[in-house]
Amino acid sequence: MKADEQMRYPITCAPVFDMVMRDADLCRRFIERVLGVEIGHIEYHAVEHALEPALDARGVRLDAFLKGTGAVYNIEMQASAEDALGKRMRYHQAAIDTSLLGKGALYDELPESYVIFLCAFDPYGRNIPAYTWERICKEDAQVDAACGSHWLVLNASAWALAPDERLRKLLEYIATGNSHDALTADLDAMVDDINADPERRAHMNGFMTLEHSAAVRARCAHKRGLAEGIEQGAQEAQARYGALVDRLLDDNRLDDLKQSATDPQLLEALYGEYGL
Repeated sequence: MKADEQMRYPITCAPVFDMVMRDADLCRRFIERVLGVEIGHIEYHAVEHALEPALDARGVRLDAFLKGTGAVYNIEMQASAEDALGKRMRYHQAAIDTSLLGKGALYDELPESYVIFLCAFDPYGRNIPAYTWERICKEDAQVDAACGSHWLVLNASAWALAPDERLRKLLEYIATGNSHDALTADLDAMVDDINADPERRAHMNGFMTLEHSAAVRARCAHKRGLAEGIEQGAQEAQARYGALVDRLLDDNRLDDLKQSATDPQLLEALYGEYGL
């Protein structure tokens, strides 16, 4: 058995999380556990939904973007440190709002929105299991902007400090892989199914190869004082590869998808073929 076939990709692996969130029931239960409320019927469930706010603007790839009763939700898995996490949430919020409000619509037609980042690390170093942002007035905290947008960053590394037992079990599963209730057991079963699927593993293997290559390039660039440029390049490369995988799956070119994960020349040829 090959080494990569022995590896079990956990839910913190971005492609695995994306695939888990494709299950509408698991996604709904996940959000309800995070927010501690019932979100009602999911009207649509769009995963890896690319929003282009303007022709000359940078697009944003949303890992999970769905609509419940009276609200929309964007959930992102963040397995490694991200310096601009706050600005990423801001950009995601802007892209979501732009996509929801049609020309001539009234601003009060915007639904409640939740941007949720699930981190395997502590992005702010304060050992808080859940960081929540709501817009309030700096001069008077009783004055609410009433904009209907909510940002939440979960820190799985501080799972033991979560005051809510149900959230604590979810964060513990994210951090350790140990499941102790029905939801985390179902999530783990889905992760097992994904790992056992050859087509899905080909997607994950290719993604992790790309991530490793991007990390190596970033380290080399940092030594040359070019880390910022490489970081942007790595993000663009990730989005480019994701678009290629989607196109290959749509065209049922599974053999090319599998081979491209380990064949750089074929990968570049496929990029050229699809104009990516």
